[in-house]
Amino acid sequence: MTQDYEPIKITESTPEPADGSFYFLTDTDDDYLTIATVTEDGWFLPGYESEFFWEEIRDKHIGWRIQSLAAHDAQIRAEALELSDKEHDIATQAIIDSLTSSDRNDYGIASESAFEAVSEHRKEQRQ
Repeated sequence: MTQDYEPIKITESTPEPADGSFYFLTDTDDDYLTIATVTEDGWFLPGYESEFFWEEIRDKHIGWRIQSLAAHDAQIRAEALELSDKEHDIATQAIIDSLTSSDRNDYGIASESAFEAVSEHRKEQRQ
């Protein structure tokens, strides 16, 4: 069963998200991640000076996953409830490292770092 917070795959018919916010766009082939900012003027991507319409974003990223920062946060919180003590320590350390290792103090990036650290730990445990 898909939770409301899980990323959705972008298709030709994916409607524009209803709320202006920050969104993670993730390439399903290599897990490349970029963050799109949505304002009343349009969609903004890092490295571009002008805004895009949703249709341009959608068409450029068909097959990618999209997830709002709020949904991503909900996913991380839900998954955090399922962590072992060791995984909790790993996630906490990854968040601290992320927030203290850059000038940006970006919670979205910090939570992604925690998710990746726990995922890597789980992968190592399965091997």
